[in-house]
This record gives sequence, C-alpha cells and structure tokens, in this order.
Amino acid sequence: MRPSFYSLLTAVTDIGDSASLLAIVGAGSLYLLSRKSRRAALFLLGSFLLAVISIALAKLAFIGCRAFFHRPDIQSPSGHAALSAAVFWAYAILMRSHLAPNRRFLPLLLLSLLIVAIAISRVALHDHSAAEVWLGLFAGSVSLFIAYFFILKGKAIAPFDAYVLALWGVAAAFVTHGMRFPAEHLIHLLAFHLRSHAAFCG
Repeated sequence: MRPSFYSLLTAVTDIGDSASLLAIVGAGSLYLLSRKSRRAALFLLGSFLLAVISIALAKLAFIGCRAFFHRPDIQSPSGHAALSAAVFWAYAILMRSHLAPNRRFLPLLLLSLLIVAIAISRVALHDHSAAEVWLGLFAGSVSLFIAYFFILKGKAIAPFDAYVLALWGVAAAFVTHGMRFPAEHLIHLLAFHLRSHAAFCG
C-alpha cells in the first residue's frame, strides 16, 4: 500500500475513533442545549451511548466467549462503524429537520458517504473483516433507531440552526482528530476476565 493512500485511510478512520466521536457528540449537545433544544441533545447523546453499550457487549461476547460465539470471520465487531453510524446519522436526522425541503437530502447523503468511507477504511487497513464492519453498522443502526423511536419520534424540538450544529461538529472533529481512547485495550482486559471466570465462556 502506498504511504499516501495509507495516510488517507488513517485520516478517515480516525474520524470514527471514540475520542473524536465523543467530542463531536459533546460539542453538538452543548450547542443544542444552548438553543434550549434539550430533546435533540438527548437524542444525540442517547444514540451515542446506546451504540457504546451495544458494541461493547458485542465485543465482549465475541472476544471473551469465542467458544460460544464461534464465527471465524468475527473476532471483534467494529466500534468505529457502530459509533459512526449512530452519531453521524443522528446528526443527519437533526440537521435535515431544520433545513429547507430542497436541501434535506444533503446531510443524509454526505454523512452516509462518510460512514461508508470509515467502514471501508477499517477493512482496507486490515483492522476488521467485512463481517465485523457489517455487525458494527448493524449495532449502530439499531441504537440510532431505538433512540429515535423513544426520544424523537413524533416529538416537537426547539428550533436551532442546522449549519451551526454542523460547524460545531466539524470543529470538534478537527480539534480531536488523531486522538485515541484505549477502549479496545480495556475491552480485551474485560474479555479476558470474562473468559477466566464465566464457565460458559471458557
């Protein structure tokens, strides 16, 4: 792989790191709260937190209980894919609700392309298999749907500027780009503990 292409893939995949996404969610939530749009902020936070929980449980299951969840092509579901889907599609849903009808397709299109790019980068960098990425996207999508159904669907939300929300997210991504949380390391430690103490995982 050419160094320039590798650098590009790394730059893309870093956008989907939990450290960057946490900052994006935090910045977006702070802006929404400043506009008194508490339900929108709760939806964004809820989608992210549900994705964190779901992908962490999935990773623990496949890493810690390999004998029970026997899938050679799935060693560790993609957290980048799960969290990116939950966060960026939540952004798209919020933004499109506050845009003119002829522009509502833009956030969904652009952010979907970003999610796909992050997912592809995980496979291209050999960090995950295609099955692990698909499982991550599924976990993130389900988390998004649950948050939308219980928090946002049919509910009125206070108005805000969709472009300003986007700018807050971009600024947070730019500032934290390249930062990484040792989330995978912590999950592996928990998985080792689970495998050692849970009989059905041995």
